[in-house]
Amino acid sequence: MQQQALPGWYPEAGRMRYWNGSAWTDHYQPLAPLPPPPASAAASDTGQGAACAICGRSPVVPIVVTKQTGAIVARLSGRRPWMWPPTRDAWRGLACHDCGLARAREYQAHSLGVGWWGALSVFSNVATVAQNMSAFSALRRLAPAVDAPRAKPLSPGRPVWRRPISLGLVLVIALVAGVGIWEGTHTSVTSLKRGDCFDLPSGTSFQDVADADCESPHDAQVLAVTGGDAKDACRDFAEALALSRPDVRVKRIKVTFGNDDVDSILCLVEGLPGEKLESSLVP
Repeated sequence: MQQQALPGWYPEAGRMRYWNGSAWTDHYQPLAPLPPPPASAAASDTGQGAACAICGRSPVVPIVVTKQTGAIVARLSGRRPWMWPPTRDAWRGLACHDCGLARAREYQAHSLGVGWWGALSVFSNVATVAQNMSAFSALRRLAPAVDAPRAKPLSPGRPVWRRPISLGLVLVIALVAGVGIWEGTHTSVTSLKRGDCFDLPSGTSFQDVADADCESPHDAQVLAVTGGDAKDACRDFAEALALSRPDVRVKRIKVTFGNDDVDSILCLVEGLPGEKLESSLVP
């Protein structure tokens, strides 16, 4: 059986003609053929000819993956002072599909779990997670290695979201959501104004109160906000309500800041012990 010549440029009548592997084509060029691309360039473009830095298999792709440890976690582990930036450890190199996926999943799960804990860590970890996603994208397009390894390959293991350490991200989301809900339903006593209705927290000293609808049962309402420290600042309100609403009482509260200087006086109306107000008492 006669073997066909490989496709390529061949000399014919003082010029080069292209053979497509089964027939001559109508493509011609001068006698000197164009040089083929260097083998090293072809290998770098396709991943062929290079080997995985971990197991020695191919094809490979260059990746960079980073794991970040938040400043608070690093401090608790004794690695950094409290106010230092987060610690970042990167792995760079050529990796086959399985070894690269194993390293990328390990580093991404670590960053998602403990990379957020710190003032600066939150912002830098966004970049870390995004960079690692680029490595996942490159590995997704890489064919699995088929040749024999020179060293033990890494096992990709479980996906990132099925690793316990990545649950740290859930805690961060829950914390942010909890703070947002608290801020949306509570008001500082220093921000209260006339007509605001709210529920009082337990205890005699408090900084925040829970917002309430004035047309629904609530603990108290602000009658007025006055300046100074006069003991009779709320007396007029108390005397007026004593005749018309014997089921309520007026309370005088000092609003102070960190230096313990009185900034203003809140005149509140509230129900008798065990009772709530049912509607607004401020016209």
